[in-house]
Amino acid sequence: MPRGRLALVLALVALASGEECTTRRVVARIATSVQPDGTIDREVRLSGTSSDPAEPVDAAWWSDQAGVGLPERARWARVDEGPGWIAARGRFGDAAQVPAPVGHRLPQGEALDRDTIRLERLDLLLATRLSYREEYGDPFDETARSGALDRATNRAAALVEEILRRHFGAGADLSGVDAFLRRELPRLAEQARQRGEIDLPPAAFAALGLPPLPDQVPTDAGGHALADPETWWLCQRLAERLAADGTPADPRDVLRAFDDYTASQDPAAPGGEAEDAFDLLGVYLWGAYGAPNRFTTIRFEWRLSLPGRLLRTNGVPDGEGAAVWGFPDERLAAEDRLMTAESVLLRREPLRALGARTKYDAVELDRLVELLSRAVAEPRTREFLARAIDAGELNAIRAVPKDWPEFPEPLFAELAALLDPGTSPLPGP
Repeated sequence: MPRGRLALVLALVALASGEECTTRRVVARIATSVQPDGTIDREVRLSGTSSDPAEPVDAAWWSDQAGVGLPERARWARVDEGPGWIAARGRFGDAAQVPAPVGHRLPQGEALDRDTIRLERLDLLLATRLSYREEYGDPFDETARSGALDRATNRAAALVEEILRRHFGAGADLSGVDAFLRRELPRLAEQARQRGEIDLPPAAFAALGLPPLPDQVPTDAGGHALADPETWWLCQRLAERLAADGTPADPRDVLRAFDDYTASQDPAAPGGEAEDAFDLLGVYLWGAYGAPNRFTTIRFEWRLSLPGRLLRTNGVPDGEGAAVWGFPDERLAAEDRLMTAESVLLRREPLRALGARTKYDAVELDRLVELLSRAVAEPRTREFLARAIDAGELNAIRAVPKDWPEFPEPLFAELAALLDPGTSPLPGP
C-alpha cells in the first residue's frame, strides 16, 4: 500500500484534484411503462458529449473521462451502445428489481444513484387504482457524505492506532491521537467544504488553531524529501500527541512506523480497511465538491406511462396516462427528487355486466375512484358491492339491507347514481 495514499486517507484533507477545462455533458432519458399486471418496462438512454472535439466519446469515455455510466448491465435484458450513447431495456416483475439508471465511478467500484420505486395497485372491483412513487437521489448527497466522513474517520483512526501500537508498543497512550483524528481532521474537512476548496490555504489551518502544511520537508542523506508535505504534516501532529501523552516520539519515528507497516503488507493483497476508508472519503469529497467529476453534468429526463387514465401527478401530464419530469443533477445534491403519479384503469366488462356507464369525464372519474375506495375499505361493504356486481344489478347497490342498521346508504346511493347511465346531470341555475 503506497505510503502517500495511506497518508491521504488519514489526513482527510489532501485529495488532489487535477485542473481540467474540458466539460462533459450527459443526458439521461428514462422511460418507464407500468403494465396492468404490475410489471414494469424500463428503457434508459444515456447520451454524452465533450467540449473537446479531439476527445473520443467511445466506450471507455464513460468511465475514464465522464466518470459515469450504466451500472449493473447484467440486470438488463438488452444493452446497446455506440459513439456517445448507451441504451438499455428490460422488463421487471417487481418495482424493487428495477436498477438505477446511472452509476458513478469510484476508485474500487461504482456508487449507484439511489432509486426507490413503489407501485401500489388497489383493487376497487370496478376499477384498479395505480399509485406510482419514485424517489431518485444522489449517492453523494448530504446524508451520504456526512455518514461517509464519519465512517472513514473511524476506520482511519483504528488503522492509525494499530500502526502506532506496533511501533511504539501496546502500552502507548493514544488518547491524544484518537482525539486528533476524530475531532480536528473532520473539522478541516468541513473547513474545506465551506470554502469550496480541497487544498486548504494556511488561513484555514490557522482558523482551527492548527499549523499549516509545511513549505519544506526534511531531506534524507541523498537530499530527497522524507515524505510529501501532507504525510509529514500528519507525522508531526501525531508525534506531538504521542509526546504530550508520555510516549517519546518525533515525526521521523511516526514516519518509520508507517514505513514498517507498509513494508509488512502483502502488495498483492487488497487494502482492507485503508482501501475502504479511502473509498468512503472519496464519497464525502466528491459529494462536497462535485461528484464524481467536477466537469461532468447530467440532465435527467423522465417519462412514466401508467395503465388507464392519469388522475394526478406532481410532474407534467403528457397524454392520457403519462407524465414527464426533467431536472439537472445539481438539484439532487440538495434533496431527493420525488416523482408521483396516480391513474385509474376501469374494468369495462364488469361495468357493462352491471349496466353501468363506461365513460366518465375527469371530475366524474376522480369521484368514482373516491367512492369505490370508500366502498371497498371495509370487508362488509366490499362484500355487499361484490354481490351486486356478481348479480349484475345496478339497483342492488341501492338496496338497503334490512339487517344492517348502520348501512352507509348515502355512499352507495351516490355511487349508484354516478354509475347509472340514465341519471341526469345536476340541473343548472
